[in-house]
Amino acid sequence: QRHTGSSKWSRSQPLPARLVRLGNGEDETAPTRLVLTSEEETSNKKIAYATLSHCWGDYQPLQTTTHTLLSFQARLPKEQTPRTFRDAMDICRAVGIQYLWIDSLCIVQDDNDDWCREAARMKDIYSGSLLTIAATGARNSSGGCFYDDSKEEEWDSVWPQDNLPHISKSAFTKRPEFTHLNTRGWVLQEQALSPRVVYCMQPEMHFICRTVNCTEAGASFVHAARDRVHWHNPTIRSLSEGMDPAHIHQVWSDWMEHYSRRSFTYPQDRLSAIAGLVEEYARYSGDEHLLGCWKRTVRQDLMWTR
Repeated sequence: QRHTGSSKWSRSQPLPARLVRLGNGEDETAPTRLVLTSEEETSNKKIAYATLSHCWGDYQPLQTTTHTLLSFQARLPKEQTPRTFRDAMDICRAVGIQYLWIDSLCIVQDDNDDWCREAARMKDIYSGSLLTIAATGARNSSGGCFYDDSKEEEWDSVWPQDNLPHISKSAFTKRPEFTHLNTRGWVLQEQALSPRVVYCMQPEMHFICRTVNCTEAGASFVHAARDRVHWHNPTIRSLSEGMDPAHIHQVWSDWMEHYSRRSFTYPQDRLSAIAGLVEEYARYSGDEHLLGCWKRTVRQDLMWTR
């Protein structure tokens, strides 16, 4: 919020249909439960919420279904809430965010109409969030967001100035883009559309917004990101209205290079999972989308190969 290059949060996007409310902000004994945003937000109360980007994996997470919807609106079962969800809730509480969006809880999983409505809102859900928590090190919802870094090996160097930080080798070898989460197709759009992302990974967290791309220990990758807008600074807000069209198209090419390597549980989701990026790219470029290609560069796009 204090970065001059990152706009202060001011949500203009419509809210998702549901959010997880972490208590009521005043009564610590109030239950964590699923709420309808239409009943929560008023003209005098704007809801700020975080989003969770995570892998479902082979271990199915806690899910909202037509059978559990009413009970979850009364209280989420703490004993059944997986570790990744609990950790994300703890992060929200620590930074003062009362609401959290988790796909498996905030979309009714056995209601196809509800899934289609909310899937169409993915662009607004992530771009309208205050913060996205990316559980990059967890292969499923039981993996969690926090890790024991007490045994992490540090590679110390001799620095010419005493005030420069000592940074572990892992800051450069263990990057968010090399984690299991970023093998999943939906995740590229989730993270690219988010105004701020905190990557929860071992041995340290990474932070990305429009202003910085850095680690807990102080390693910064912001200069490389300024030289070329690519995966190391994936936020859509890195683009600007007056940017050179060739440069904007290079951003798209970089995204598609990474996207084409990713996997899907349901292959039919491949177009839906970039619909938000397509809409934003079209807004900045003024170009027309043609099933993964663009009208101005269609010949170039059709010849692309990885």
